[in-house]
Amino acid sequence: VALGAARSRKSTVGLMRGPVALIMACTIASLSYRAAALRALPQAASALGAVGSRMGPLQSGHAGSASTSLWLSPRRATACQHSVARMSGGSATAAEEHSGGGEVKTTTAEERADAEALKMGEAASKDVSAECESSAVLEDFESVDISPSGTFKYVLIKAEDPAGNVKHLLRGYRDSDYHVYAARPTVEKLRNSGLSAQVLGGGRLRHSPDHKTLHLWGRSHSFGREDKSISQALCQAFYPEYEVTWTNDGY
Repeated sequence: VALGAARSRKSTVGLMRGPVALIMACTIASLSYRAAALRALPQAASALGAVGSRMGPLQSGHAGSASTSLWLSPRRATACQHSVARMSGGSATAAEEHSGGGEVKTTTAEERADAEALKMGEAASKDVSAECESSAVLEDFESVDISPSGTFKYVLIKAEDPAGNVKHLLRGYRDSDYHVYAARPTVEKLRNSGLSAQVLGGGRLRHSPDHKTLHLWGRSHSFGREDKSISQALCQAFYPEYEVTWTNDGY
């Protein structure tokens, strides 16, 4: 009986050895594949960035061609970049910088350089305004100048004349991908007129003329967050029939 039992156990072990080995082999292969995939994620992020940057010309070409349909849409490419960034431990900002899609744009090297150049001009504009007589007055500049509708980035600008009089100006346009480009036309015009100009910060603005509402939120990557109570007061005075709200939340 004992010998029979021993033979039975040995037979059972022999039968189990095959499935166990197969399971172990599959587990090792799965772990190796996952490790290789994780190592390849940075290259995948760069490739997706290149795809996003090439989407515009492709989509504007032959809409019904089979080759065009193989490319990801900008929105899907951006979503994939964010997923890759999170999985690889990278930042979403890096993915956004490569993206060519709409409102997810955050910053680029060119935008940062332009913003720094605008900031460096603040001290120079103050020196010039102190030495020469201004060719314009603060009243020549409208307190609020924004696009008639939509959601877009805006900035708050502090303008000052040689006598020390200050006026706040709010600027925001749908065609300005970055805050610096919403600010630059007004800032340059102020400085060329002998007035000093400083960008105090910015955020995003939703203008709904049909509902007569304005909502401000978030901050600027390059200029920071302004005092939104000042921005709200400017918009409320310029649009007295509107409901103007704001929050510091969001980006």
